[in-house]
Amino acid sequence: IYDPTEKTTEVVYSFQGGGDGANPWAALIEYKGLLYGTTNGGGVRGQGTLFIYDPTEKTTEVVYSFQGEEDGAYPYAALIEYKGLLYGTTKYGGVRDQGTVFTYNPNEKHTEVVYNFQGEEDGAYPLATLIEYRDLLYGTTNGGGVGGRGTLFTYDPINKSTEVVHSFQGEEDGANPWAALIEYKGLLYGTTLEGGVVGRGTLFRYNPNEKTTEVVHSFRGEEGGAYPYPALIEYKGLLYGTTIYGGVRGQGTLFTYNPIDKTTEVVHSFQG
Repeated sequence: IYDPTEKTTEVVYSFQGGGDGANPWAALIEYKGLLYGTTNGGGVRGQGTLFIYDPTEKTTEVVYSFQGEEDGAYPYAALIEYKGLLYGTTKYGGVRDQGTVFTYNPNEKHTEVVYNFQGEEDGAYPLATLIEYRDLLYGTTNGGGVGGRGTLFTYDPINKSTEVVHSFQGEEDGANPWAALIEYKGLLYGTTLEGGVVGRGTLFRYNPNEKTTEVVHSFRGEEGGAYPYPALIEYKGLLYGTTIYGGVRGQGTLFTYNPIDKTTEVVHSFQG
């Protein structure tokens, strides 16, 4: 934990790599005074864990160890809370070893796989955190789909059904989305790590009402940046993001996107 007032840092737990998990990848979330997270490795079968941290008691508890088969393996994404359940994804595992969507019930301490990716038209290898918009959960897969370059999908928690609303083709529409979507004024914005006009990633938006996807920017490399990796955030009407390569020195960029006039600007090039 970091104390902004005192400017002090304290390690409150060190993962041991065995039953308690190893290599936490995703962000924590808070739910009813407890912090929930996942590890990408470790656990009983070495396939990752779901754990809780109690900030008051400063205690950590593993509440589930992934088995790597039908229940999923290697969670990369952060959890989200929706109507009292925590939803997450695993990159691998499931019936076809193409990843899963799962729920965790904090009251009953029960985990359930609610969808198994098949790896073809429905996508494979979900990496990004799900988001909720109008009672549907939206997410992406890093692979699979009609073009084999990833999908954008919805999960209906009520009907427990999944629908692919876009399959990335790998050229102008982008390929291999990694980061979570964000919602801004009724549209969902996201990035693909690769693809686009010159294969260095795209920024796209999805209209849930019309079920249409539009690429609003293709990264060109060099000064314009290349390979956007983390999720966007919104601040005062602009969307901010980073690329891991490109820029003046090839060390990555910080950029903004203006949703109104559809313009992108590099506001900082990292020097390395």
